[in-house]
Parts: sequence; structure tokens; C-alpha cells
Amino acid sequence: MIAYLFWHTPRTGVDEVVYAAKLVRFQEELEQLNPGDSGLASDPAAYRLDAVPWSPAARPVYLDLYLMNSTAQMELLNSAAVTGTLVQPHAEIAALYGSGVGSLYGIRAGAVEASTDSYWFSKPAGMSYAELDTALAPLLSSGVALLRRMMVLGPSSEFGLLSPQPVTLPAPFVAEHRLLTSL
Repeated sequence: MIAYLFWHTPRTGVDEVVYAAKLVRFQEELEQLNPGDSGLASDPAAYRLDAVPWSPAARPVYLDLYLMNSTAQMELLNSAAVTGTLVQPHAEIAALYGSGVGSLYGIRAGAVEASTDSYWFSKPAGMSYAELDTALAPLLSSGVALLRRMMVLGPSSEFGLLSPQPVTLPAPFVAEHRLLTSL
């Protein structure tokens, strides 16, 4: 399973309430497509965050989360977003868009569910991936997912941990914690 994450901000001067409503409308329309047309393995999710370190905007950031079974389904999502019934809702949100960064993550462990907390971090120097998995395994209870960036497509963190409740990462992990407000 892979996750396409897209962090974005509205253009300066755009009302955030309007922006969020247009984003929700787009995702609701996307949910109506069958998976063979959208490429999605589950309904999309949209969140509001106060900020992320890799976004130059000093204002709230929106995060779209799209789960797919493989990278091959990225083309379906890309095509679905700008054709058929999604042309108008996509054009409406795109007209308000300011800047954004997308990243592709593999689901390393756990399952992505409704999340309220996100943690963004890099693998500590000298730590193997096996040691990382062992250290984080106790956190991977129901609804917690460990994501690892696939290739370097943008400035986002190497790892993300999405959780339905706050967690404490063990030493020596240093993470940027961001609350996720579901739209």
C-alpha cells in the first residue's frame, strides 16, 4: 500500500473557509468514483495543520491523503482528478491554490485510519531500518501507521507516523509533531 500526501496552502487573500469547503467538495466527488476509475484503495482524507517545516508558508497548511495499492494507480488518480465529474470541483480548488508539495510514502507498518496526530522525522544516524522497526513497534497499535518516503520527490521528512491519539516516540527519535484537524 502506498500513500500520496499533498501539502498545500491557498493563495494569499483566499478565505480559508472557502478553500476548505472547495477541498471537501472535490474529495466528496472523488469518493463517488469507483476504485477502477480513481485508483484509490479507500476514501481520501483531508486535514488542516498549523504548519509543516517544509512549507514556506507561515500559515495553515492542508494535507490531502490518498491511499493506493500501487504506484501504477497514480495515473488513474491523476487522470480522474481532471476529467469527467471532477473537472469543475478540481478547477474550483485549483483556482484558489497558492503553493504545495507532494510526497509518495510506502506504508511500512500499521494501517492508516482517521488520524489526529502526525509525527515527521528522519532515521537517527547509525540506526538500521531493522532497529527502527523494533524501536517503533510498540507504538503501532490499532490505527497507527508508519510511513516511509519513497524516492525523494520533495522536501518532506523521511518518515511519518500517523496516529488517532498522541504518542511519545522513544529516544533517540526527534520528531516534528503536528495536530491534524480533519475537514
